[in-house]
Amino acid sequence: MKSLNRALQKEILTYLLGVYPEFDEALSDQEFGLDPDLWGNVKYLQEQGLLTGTDLRVYGQPFCMQSLRLTPAGLDLLADDGGIRALKG
Repeated sequence: MKSLNRALQKEILTYLLGVYPEFDEALSDQEFGLDPDLWGNVKYLQEQGLLTGTDLRVYGQPFCMQSLRLTPAGLDLLADDGGIRALKG
């Protein structure tokens, strides 16, 4: 991965918001699927706790993930309202 791409990260999170609460199995088929930084940024979002997914390692193939879904933290970030913690006080 060359760099963290905040615009790409927002696209990924926004796309997953559109399919929530379902998982997405075909993220690489979306318009950003050819971006060379896609999977590095997806992994970063997973490590930050904003989405869940399963690492998919196939011999001879580049890293990717499957079963992607937003976490409550990812939903709260997109809502930009402080999330459930703000409601709880």
